[in-house]
Amino acid sequence: CGVDILSSQKALALAAQYPFLWAAVGIHGQEAGRAKPGDLNRLLPLLEEPRAVALGEIGLDYHYDDGAPREVLLQRYKPRGVMHCFSGSVEMARDLVGIGMYIGLGGAVTFKNARRPIEVAAWLPEDRLLIETDAPYMTPAPFRGKRNSSALIPYTAEKIAQVRGMTPEQVLRMTRENAER
Repeated sequence: CGVDILSSQKALALAAQYPFLWAAVGIHGQEAGRAKPGDLNRLLPLLEEPRAVALGEIGLDYHYDDGAPREVLLQRYKPRGVMHCFSGSVEMARDLVGIGMYIGLGGAVTFKNARRPIEVAAWLPEDRLLIETDAPYMTPAPFRGKRNSSALIPYTAEKIAQVRGMTPEQVLRMTRENAER
């Protein structure tokens, strides 16, 4: 996932090198202040590259920056995409699913105090749920405090399966199909 021009170019180079990788290119909101004049014009051709499949990571990270007008951004533009590392409520998830977004859940569903992520995991329609790492952060229990990786996705899938009344294998199959779609 690119967060500026250089990291977007690096993401594309990695995707070109490894057939199982795809790239997202973009300028994250936290990087926008460092963007140079013309960066948007440099970004647009990157989106035309065969291994570029998404515009992102583009921001809305309210953990660090709470100045964006939350109530209008997504409703106005109705993007197709993923609200990754989702930490919102079921009501917010309902609004996002209503405009066609996917919801990415990670290790937070395994945390002892996880109330909202579990409620969201239980509520989400099957065709809108994704599992992610948000590596190196949000490592699932019992590995909290260590570096996260995709090798730990089964722990997240196991918890989601538990709250949905499914097997981990069913959750992994369903979320793989959603990611491919």
